[in-house]
Amino acid sequence: MTEKSEPAKRKPAKPPGDEDLVGTWFREERDDAPYPDELTFEADGIYHGKMAPGSRTASKLDVGVFDRIDEKSIRMSTATDRDETFSLDASADRLNLTDEDGTKLAYTRNPDAGRTVEERSSDGGAAGDDEIGTDPTREGEWTP
Repeated sequence: MTEKSEPAKRKPAKPPGDEDLVGTWFREERDDAPYPDELTFEADGIYHGKMAPGSRTASKLDVGVFDRIDEKSIRMSTATDRDETFSLDASADRLNLTDEDGTKLAYTRNPDAGRTVEERSSDGGAAGDDEIGTDPTREGEWTP
């Protein structure tokens, strides 16, 4: 008898190496795909996804748990409580995900994620921006 792997929704796990995912990521190109414009991975294995205000599409990834399977794959619980496996390519400032249907998603790390207003003010900020929830790399676009 083969042993089944534990579903992501039942046991959030943080395997070694998740540090490259933890933080807030902004989607580079918005379209009608049901994926969030902002994706935040927490160190405890929980993620949160947000669509842009006024979006007519519901996100498949609203809130749930993630489980890093290996260096190149991640399992995430979806809004419908289904576990979906994504191929993964993560670096310090870029996150590329590909879903099971081949949809490619590209995200850029929020340079100020995890820093307080005081910390950003004391060092001049990533781009001199002292407001919470702004991404200075995406001028003129929606920022959370």
